[in-house]
Amino acid sequence: MSKTDLLIIAPGEIEEISVITPGIQALAVQLGWRPETAVARIKKALPARFAQSAYLAMVDQWGVVLPESFAQIADYFTRGQGLREADLTNADPGIRESLEATFDQIAKTVYLVREAREINADISIETATRLVAAYGDEAEKILEIILDAIPIALAYLPQWKRKSKALTNATIVKIVAFHACEGAGRGGLVNIVDIDGLVQLISSSAFFEILTDDDEEVRL
Repeated sequence: MSKTDLLIIAPGEIEEISVITPGIQALAVQLGWRPETAVARIKKALPARFAQSAYLAMVDQWGVVLPESFAQIADYFTRGQGLREADLTNADPGIRESLEATFDQIAKTVYLVREAREINADISIETATRLVAAYGDEAEKILEIILDAIPIALAYLPQWKRKSKALTNATIVKIVAFHACEGAGRGGLVNIVDIDGLVQLISSSAFFEILTDDDEEVRL
């Protein structure tokens, strides 16, 4: 995936979106919405004008994604702060670099979910964001490794564990992503990078403690 470039929005020139805003009509057609519905959904999910413009730029560059999904991803990578125009106009180069990195992470997350769908491995927005946060450019490769290794790893489990209805590919990937992104700070396992690591994780008591958690719906 090539590096995204969404910082094409001119500070101070961000207008309120409407049905005549470039991109709204095409977005509405692709989602099967009325243009007025598209505008209302975007404004509700992304109240800040800068975030709305960033969303439309993302759609134009990477294809359709629901505004609610974009907001969820942006909130994750900005730690709940959302996309703020103040960061775009801030003179601190570190702030600018952070904003660029956030846009790049958002694009990687959208791309990862779409690629997962191509191989019939739907993953949630939450799982995708954690994989990108933990593995960066390697997230897609790690996902493929995990999916290829799951049948082998499951063979090491007792039969009663293998029969668990909660033991789906999506849930296993979700737990791997959780441990990779947040587990280190909670006494979890190291990042999964090969079959041995996956076997260790799936065999652990920590894995089965959170196995029954419901996987979030994919919303793109």
